[in-house]
Amino acid sequence: MATTSAQNVNEAPKALSKRGRKRRFTERQHEILEAFYAKQKFVNFREKKKLEEDTDLSVEQIEKWFENRRVTDRKRGIRIEEKTLRIAEKSSNPGELANLLRLGVSGDVEEEPKRKRRKFNGSETEILVKAFEKNAFPEIEERKKLAEILGISLKQVHRWFQNHRGKTKIEERKEDVDKEET
Repeated sequence: MATTSAQNVNEAPKALSKRGRKRRFTERQHEILEAFYAKQKFVNFREKKKLEEDTDLSVEQIEKWFENRRVTDRKRGIRIEEKTLRIAEKSSNPGELANLLRLGVSGDVEEEPKRKRRKFNGSETEILVKAFEKNAFPEIEERKKLAEILGISLKQVHRWFQNHRGKTKIEERKEDVDKEET
């Protein structure tokens, strides 16, 4: 029994989570990965092995980096145009190209504008709330009428009802919790 506890003391502490610390890439690694990403957004196994040798990163780290980089592009609404890809293929300095792409300086990187959220005015909200009080789950015909009256799309009416049902559900839960506390 004493040896078991002594072994536990001498063992290295186990990690608290699977994720570990956030990985910081060196500038060199980042430049290599960005230059490759500029040419193609997806890598096959041979390319991952080559990048593994060039960057001293594991295949898993490289896969995750590419996955995260694609997500970043999607979130920003950025599309890399064909012209940028041709520049990447001809570029002699991949680090310079990577910096240009990151900053969006190439002139070929377009950002898609975000849609503005629609705010309903008082009278529109009043109409929707009255309809909601009658029926929280209106049929398609009722939603079409509301859309026509308010001058908005059917999808906007549908979303308003979804959101309002969610809000009322949250409010009901809060009321239930308040009743339980008193």
